[in-house]
Amino acid sequence: MKRLLTMLCASLLFALSVGIGTAAAGSPLPGPNPPTPSQATDQSQTASNSIDQNASSNAAAVNVSPNVAVLNGGSVDQSSGNASATSQTANGNASTQSNNQGQTATQSQPSGSSDQGCTCGPSNQGGGGSSQSTDHDQTAHNSVDQNATSHAAAVNVSPNVAAANWGSVDQKSGSAKADSSAANGNVSSQSNTQSQNAGQSQTASNGGNEGTSNQSVDQDQKASNSIDQDAHSHAAAVNIAPNVAVANVGGGCSCGGGGVDQESGSANADSSAWNGNVSSQSNSQSQNAGQSQAGNDGAVWDKGGKGDGQSVHQDQKASNSIDQDAHSHAFALNVSPNVAALNWGSVDQKSGSAKADSSASNWNVSSQSNSQSQNADQHQNAGQNDEQGGPYCGPSGDNG
Repeated sequence: MKRLLTMLCASLLFALSVGIGTAAAGSPLPGPNPPTPSQATDQSQTASNSIDQNASSNAAAVNVSPNVAVLNGGSVDQSSGNASATSQTANGNASTQSNNQGQTATQSQPSGSSDQGCTCGPSNQGGGGSSQSTDHDQTAHNSVDQNATSHAAAVNVSPNVAAANWGSVDQKSGSAKADSSAANGNVSSQSNTQSQNAGQSQTASNGGNEGTSNQSVDQDQKASNSIDQDAHSHAAAVNIAPNVAVANVGGGCSCGGGGVDQESGSANADSSAWNGNVSSQSNSQSQNAGQSQAGNDGAVWDKGGKGDGQSVHQDQKASNSIDQDAHSHAFALNVSPNVAALNWGSVDQKSGSAKADSSASNWNVSSQSNSQSQNADQHQNAGQNDEQGGPYCGPSGDNG
């Protein structure tokens, strides 16, 4: 009996061990999900070119030289001086400004054969899939800023005074003259260029399991070109030089020979301001993107139902601007009276003049352009078992 019980226990232990081994061999357990593969290429540029020019000129002339003749026994000849002021300023620019950014990215992700042959268990449990991204960003600015300012002022205060003289009197007052000019000249080329070539491919083959696979290509450009020109010119001329002759006896005799000759000066003001521009401004952006997703025989693509995504995005914000301001002011004032009283002899008087010339001009010969181009080629090809998910022995879609 004891021997019989021993044999029975041994038989049960053998049968149990064989059953467990068979069950383990017939029900493979799902292997752990591999880590999510990811590829990223980023490029960013922030660039700025600037030219700032400032020119300032100031000129001032003041003449205060009166001529006074009193109680002289001969002829009197008086001539006052002049006040003259000239101011000029200019900015000149011949420049080339450019910001260039280029990117070439190639990304590839292959998924090999499944190590287990068939997936006997939940498909794509928690798997994050794979992703490829290429980002290209540029912020660029080119600027030319020119300022020219000129001021000229001339003041003449030189009166001629003759009184109680024995002889002829000759009086000439001076003049005031102011010239001012301001100018900006620009010959420039400004450009911002961004280009991107991106190639992305994802392949799952022979039973490889893939989660949601995403491919994205992004390109963004913010570019501006600007030219700002300001020219200011001011000219002022003031002449205050009166001629005064009182109680003079011309020729030294009672016959009244000689006399009084008076001539007043003048005030002249000339002002000019101008801006000139010959420029080329351009912003260009180009993108070539190729994307492909392929699943070979037995490939499982995102059985969870989230789908695969391909995106190509391009954005451009570009501006070109030219701003020109020219201001010119001219002012002339002549206050130079001729006064003759109680003189013995002839009187000859000539008054002066006031003249103001002002000019302002802007001229521009420019070319401005913003261009954007994109070539995108996208392909998605699913393997034979894409719908079924390949050999599969359990519930699917735990990601859905």
